[in-house]
Amino acid sequence: MDSGEGLFDLADYGSELRRAAAALKIPRPKHALDEAREFGGWSLHKLDLLRLYLKMYRRVAGGGTYIDGFAGTGQIRVDGKLRPGSPRIAIGSGAFKRLHFFELKDQAEKLDRHLRRWVPAKERLQCSIHPGDFNVAVLELLGSEGVERDKPCFAFLDPNSTELSWATVKALAAYKGGSEGILKIELWILLNTYQALVRLMPHKEPTGYATGPDATTLDRVMGGREAWWDIRTADRRPEALAIRYAERLQSELQYRAARAHIILDPKTKRPQYHMIHAGDHEAAFSFMRWAEVETSQEPYEAPRLFGVPELTRRSR
Repeated sequence: MDSGEGLFDLADYGSELRRAAAALKIPRPKHALDEAREFGGWSLHKLDLLRLYLKMYRRVAGGGTYIDGFAGTGQIRVDGKLRPGSPRIAIGSGAFKRLHFFELKDQAEKLDRHLRRWVPAKERLQCSIHPGDFNVAVLELLGSEGVERDKPCFAFLDPNSTELSWATVKALAAYKGGSEGILKIELWILLNTYQALVRLMPHKEPTGYATGPDATTLDRVMGGREAWWDIRTADRRPEALAIRYAERLQSELQYRAARAHIILDPKTKRPQYHMIHAGDHEAAFSFMRWAEVETSQEPYEAPRLFGVPELTRRSR
């Protein structure tokens, strides 16, 4: 598969990346982790990770399209304080020419009001809000050629639970596939392994012909009975579901690479869900690792940045 150097030109990027390193630290409000814990500290970590990643993404693949599949209302409340959600983070990154936000009707109306209040009119012209079921509405967007095929596209898919269907992921992966030198839509998928999927696995059925809403939901989310039944019988760990999902993105949907990252509660260190990252360019995974390191309180492990000098971590 073509590596897409035209979209990720890193030839003379080393010095710029070093200068950027000093500016990419995300300031955390005092006691932010404690504040977030009551409402889910992992949500703040997720949004910090997105903000940092998009700052790097802008430098190597800016000017394309952003898709937010379950965009929310534009803000989140943590311990009584309102903080920008993923739509405002994406708009503020300056990384995209067009931004598409999807939400159910009532939430979409709240998002529209929020953006009208907080986002300048010039930037709002770049944005489109699509009310309705993301699994349906995004197919309409793709069918209308609403995403430029020759420009980068990044999709942030963060469902509340099991709303995202494998068929939708498959359609996103296929939209730009098959053309030489064209990278598929990059995906960040928040997979609710711990709180939903592992709990839906049937316990009693001895064969793969289980029926009922739980098995049907797993089929829809994972992409068929063959994607999860053997995990149910041999290995019920949530990690196994996340790894299988990432493997299928790579083997069946033909992404160059796909990786599963566990997301922890930053206070308790308990696992909450997995983030699945799939893309066609190796640099994206180095940037992801760097963003993870910069938003983590864990011991540092230097990421490898392809095609540029190694970076050293700033003193904290």
